[in-house]
Amino acid sequence: MTHAALWLIDFLAEMAWPLALHTTAVSLLLGLSLAIVAGCRTMAPIYRDFVMRLTVVTSLLLPCLSAGLAALSLPAGVGLSPDVLSLLTITAASDSAGASQQPTVSSLVLAIAMLIWLMGVAVMIIRTGFGLLMTARLVRSADPVGLGYIRRTAERLQRRFGVRAFALRVSDGTATPFVGGIVRPTVVLPREAEWWSGNRLRLVLIHELSHVRRRDTFWNLLGVVLVAINWFNPLVHMARRRLLLETELVSDDMVIASGGDSEYYAQYLLDELRTLRSRVAGPIPFGVGMARRSQMEERLMSVLTERTRTIATRGRWLLLLSLVMFALAAPVVLVYHAALAADSDTKADSAEQLPGRHDFVAVDKQPELTHMEQPVYPEKEKSAGITGRVYIQALVDKQGTVRKALVSRSSGNAQLDEAARTAALKNKFTPAEVDGKPVAIWVTYSVDFLLEDRPKDAKKQN
Repeated sequence: MTHAALWLIDFLAEMAWPLALHTTAVSLLLGLSLAIVAGCRTMAPIYRDFVMRLTVVTSLLLPCLSAGLAALSLPAGVGLSPDVLSLLTITAASDSAGASQQPTVSSLVLAIAMLIWLMGVAVMIIRTGFGLLMTARLVRSADPVGLGYIRRTAERLQRRFGVRAFALRVSDGTATPFVGGIVRPTVVLPREAEWWSGNRLRLVLIHELSHVRRRDTFWNLLGVVLVAINWFNPLVHMARRRLLLETELVSDDMVIASGGDSEYYAQYLLDELRTLRSRVAGPIPFGVGMARRSQMEERLMSVLTERTRTIATRGRWLLLLSLVMFALAAPVVLVYHAALAADSDTKADSAEQLPGRHDFVAVDKQPELTHMEQPVYPEKEKSAGITGRVYIQALVDKQGTVRKALVSRSSGNAQLDEAARTAALKNKFTPAEVDGKPVAIWVTYSVDFLLEDRPKDAKKQN
């Protein structure tokens, strides 16, 4: 196997552990938030939506939060060097082991798993990009709403609720209203809206303007990004569905709190559901649609339930929820950071900077040989009565393992030289020390091939 293939397999295998840590941390965060939302059914949807949004942001920012913690305790630039050194060490080890070196089974399994993950991410990115393009095309193909009753109603509601600037269009390509666009949102109504009653038009526009006001298209996109990265995690899909549902419940509350009749609005939602069932096309994938089949039952129950509709958050409740989420998320983030730091330290230890062959390293304690692998006397040379002494130079790392073995002075016979070098790679040492800490160092020793005796090790030289 080529060095490039070995490098790629090792690189992918090394990515598996950080991904596993990230998946575990994200699963814990999402599990906690879903449990809070499920256990607080009497809480207003706007606060449950806040919990889901906060969790999505925290999940996406986990690597940044870990990096921030590392910056508080580690010098700048430390974080990347172990990975780079590890790759260099892998290449060096491959060189010393020869062309026959093969990756371990565990490395192959991890590398294949990472390739599957990367392919899944690529599919999700392509799917997301295609959905965004289709939504943008539908928005562009819609007709702008000119001066008229629809425009006047929208402008009046915009002023009433303090909604930012938005475009208003009607289209033959959608069965239900939706909001598309992140920077400049566009409310797209179906063509039938031109014949809607004033009450129905007003309720629909309030709902859609609530999405514009709360920038729900942006939060929808964040949820899509989280799913793309963690496409294999069912908790992520559950969390995104919950986020979409809470978003719709908040907008429904806005409609009812603004004077809409709950029974009339519920009937409208049922009409929208029948429209969706009668059409092949579903809701707009990356717009915030008003009707989704999977959400309708819970939305109808929420609309018809007699309760106080909260449409504006209160600072003390947001502060309380933030403190609760911080108390729950902080241990997860700290453990995630600690695990990454431990992994980084392990890589740093295994990816030590190795001295060059001719570098002088002053040590307090020399390495000591604990296991001497006896070289195999080549049969041809033994039969021919060929003897000799081979000087071997070996690189002993911090663990006492021989990383490289070179022939420092030849015996004059290539077969004897190679036999001594091959055996040297299997020797074991106690590592050299400087100030009580292990260091890598080159050692030189000789191997004698004698006819009257087995090959033996001569005195080691520094």
